[in-house]
Amino acid sequence: APGVVRSIAPEKGGWKLALDHGEGWYSLYYPCPQVYVKTGERVNPGQEIARTGREFFWEVTNGGSPVDPRLFIEEQGLWR
Repeated sequence: APGVVRSIAPEKGGWKLALDHGEGWYSLYYPCPQVYVKTGERVNPGQEIARTGREFFWEVTNGGSPVDPRLFIEEQGLWR
């Protein structure tokens, strides 16, 4: 989803990126050994924002509450 990079913070194995998608929706991506965006940058759907390692975590929240990210993958037909 489109959004704005709100933070890039050190994380074991690289960096943790926080994106603000508006209307209370946020996503976190970590650890990312290499980052291709800057804090405050607007990002688009499908844009490569970072390189990830073998282990990768993706969190989605709405209003501060966790949301199962599989719902978004299923919506795009990517979850098998």
